[in-house]
Amino acid sequence: MPTTSFSILVPPECQTDIRENNSAERMQRGAIADWGIPGTYIFDLRLSRQGYALNKMCKSLTEPGNRAAFKLDEDAYMAGYALSDEQKQAVRDRDWLRMTRLGGNLFFFLKLGATIGYDLYRIGAQMRGQTYDAFMATRTVPGAV
Repeated sequence: MPTTSFSILVPPECQTDIRENNSAERMQRGAIADWGIPGTYIFDLRLSRQGYALNKMCKSLTEPGNRAAFKLDEDAYMAGYALSDEQKQAVRDRDWLRMTRLGGNLFFFLKLGATIGYDLYRIGAQMRGQTYDAFMATRTVPGAV
């Protein structure tokens, strides 16, 4: 059976950082991955596990009946999932950045946003700590909006 291999060329000054950030030891310590990009949260195995219930709840909102149930009583709906108290509060507060830090994945919580009237740009503005208008002023690529 043929095999394929590939190499990634990494500048020597970055090699130590990459090895440290990808280590199994970091995963065992439960440390949040820090790749040196301020404001970036790496959705790694630890965050994936932490956010499983939140992401599962958000995914459930693809069904119209579930969206109606969520809008009728958010707390009762969240009680059907094993969300942590912090995750429930982040949902109540519409704190998208906190949801990310608690293991939420944008592709899942966009379903929550669509259910309650937040589009990608409003979520992005809130995550950056900007007003919607200020955020939209940064979207300067023609045809991107």
